[in-house]
Amino acid sequence: VESGSSHNKNNGITIKAGAPISVGEEINISYLGLFLYADTRVRQEHLLRNKHFTCQCSRCSAGKDMAAAAPCPSCHRRHGRYLDEDVQYDDEQAVHYCMPDAKTLNTYVCDHCHESSVLPEKGDPNHPLRLLRTVSDKVLNYLQDKEHILEKVGNTGDGNTNGDNSDDMAAEWEEQLIQLSSSIAGARHWTTNIMLLLQVDRTLRNQHSAMILGGTQPDMSDVAEGIDSLERLCRFASGLSLKLHMGHMLSNVVIGVARTLVSLGDVKSQKYAAEWISKIKTDYTDHFESDGMKKVVDTLYGAWENPTSNDMTMQYDDEGVEDAQGQSNKKRMKTH
Repeated sequence: VESGSSHNKNNGITIKAGAPISVGEEINISYLGLFLYADTRVRQEHLLRNKHFTCQCSRCSAGKDMAAAAPCPSCHRRHGRYLDEDVQYDDEQAVHYCMPDAKTLNTYVCDHCHESSVLPEKGDPNHPLRLLRTVSDKVLNYLQDKEHILEKVGNTGDGNTNGDNSDDMAAEWEEQLIQLSSSIAGARHWTTNIMLLLQVDRTLRNQHSAMILGGTQPDMSDVAEGIDSLERLCRFASGLSLKLHMGHMLSNVVIGVARTLVSLGDVKSQKYAAEWISKIKTDYTDHFESDGMKKVVDTLYGAWENPTSNDMTMQYDDEGVEDAQGQSNKKRMKTH
């Protein structure tokens, strides 16, 4: 069965495979949402708490836990609690990572030096693996309680809610969590990338609101940071080695970055937008998105050949386009 090949012509529910299915292969369904991209411990605890079962799929029961990857404490010594900046961001792709496997979640083994580190049950709170667990729990708690927290923050006390207040508070907390995750867990850990995804999404939405309502073009440094963040997210999604196409995680922000590039108006930027769209168009968008979104994607893809598409891409919001566009506000701030 090819991905997305199932159709229903009787106005019923359409079920599409998120990945190719081989003959005789067991068919699974995910209840995890965004937590699909978290590490095994978090996925297992989430399923046990909310669905009351222990998952025994191939990812949960065997193999390296790629979402838990963190810089090896032996290869990359820390100065205090935090990673050096070049290790945090791993721009040169030269960092050596350690990770557990699905059966030994508290033992991390480096893929380079092969040394193992065991999470201490008690003791030094500054032990690298103890810090990693603390960061994971902070991000997990935020993601689980996000809606409740923001609703409480946005309440003005008179029965009304202040959306601007809660949105500003969410942006502030997410900025703090992404800096914490990056400085302790590094560039390949699930906490860093999920928080980065939320941040990119939020910033792109703000950018597009400014473009649509005020005609304000984004700052080029913000555009560059957004693209840099998207490249990091693509590396993370690909590194998990899931059968699922990365578009299930990143399509909204890919489309958001492409819309920003097209809005700049020059052919070079619009061709670059087409390059990004090509990463999701055939294998994800054409199978899984609505007709309205497919129209937006087609327009973005061909914008460099159509001088009117700059305006057209901002006019499809009423046809089901979810403005999940946010720029990477990743501030490379050393944490002391």
